[in-house]
Amino acid sequence: MKKALKLLAVAALAAVIGLSTAGCPPPGPDDGEAGSLGDTLTINAQVYTWDNNGFSPFTSTVPNLNYNGVTFLTELIDGTASVTLTDGKLNVTLGTPKDSALSSPETIMTIPEGVTVSPSGAKVFPISRFTTSADWNGGTVVQQRSANGSVTYVYCDKDVNVTGKFSSTYNGQTRTVDYALYLKAGWNSFFSTQTSVKTGKPADDYKWVVSSQN
Repeated sequence: MKKALKLLAVAALAAVIGLSTAGCPPPGPDDGEAGSLGDTLTINAQVYTWDNNGFSPFTSTVPNLNYNGVTFLTELIDGTASVTLTDGKLNVTLGTPKDSALSSPETIMTIPEGVTVSPSGAKVFPISRFTTSADWNGGTVVQQRSANGSVTYVYCDKDVNVTGKFSSTYNGQTRTVDYALYLKAGWNSFFSTQTSVKTGKPADDYKWVVSSQN
């Protein structure tokens, strides 16, 4: 379970949420509405392949696309847990995760210095890809990706704000990542790039990509 949930960390998304006993910080400009998706995660999207020449439409069918890492989604979600990829079209319907699938942020994510999560005690269930095999390194992986960054979907059992700045220095160059997540109870989406992690719905330049991991 923990290995599966740690799939949240992809591309530039290395460190997102830490815990704090402080009260909620002031709401952000959108107060989370931009990325709030409600109690059910619904995705209907064209799937693409990607290479150095860019994105190309995927037209095939991928069977049994119902894993989150190493665990069946049907074992993690109450009610409907449907993920299909037919003729290049991805259709996802996920209800509320089971209590047993929720974890406190500190158990599944690195805690970056300078980033605050409040209130304490929030529990989450993140997902950023679906796989066809219990061994995700050996199957076909579908994930949200873009040349500009990545998108992660996360279920929260309560409103939770993730704010602050994380700075790191490598080879004499300092990079600062600005965190501005205002997550609502229910499903949310947020963007992660090399310079920011913020609440929002995916724009058109973010594509679902199918890739073989063999």
